Amino acid sequence: MNFKDLSTLQIALGASVIVHAALLAVRFVDPESFNRVFSETLAPRFDSRALRFTDPDGLRLEVTNYRAERRQRHDEWEEK
Repeated sequence: MNFKDLSTLQIALGASVIVHAALLAVRFVDPESFNRVFSETLAPRFDSRALRFTDPDGLRLEVTNYRAERRQRHDEWEEK
């Protein structure tokens, strides 16, 4: 079978299978790194406009715009 004979759908399905197989392999070979990379991206906590990640030392960091809403949440954090 020649590559040119494949339809776009077949190529997309093949690429999807390859990507998913690679992700599963990484998940089983190094589960800590897999969880570190994907844990913060799946469930945003407070602000959907924030970028959350874990640095190589294991510290969880959040990068966000310091808007008035965020400032108010910061100022009232201990009161609740």
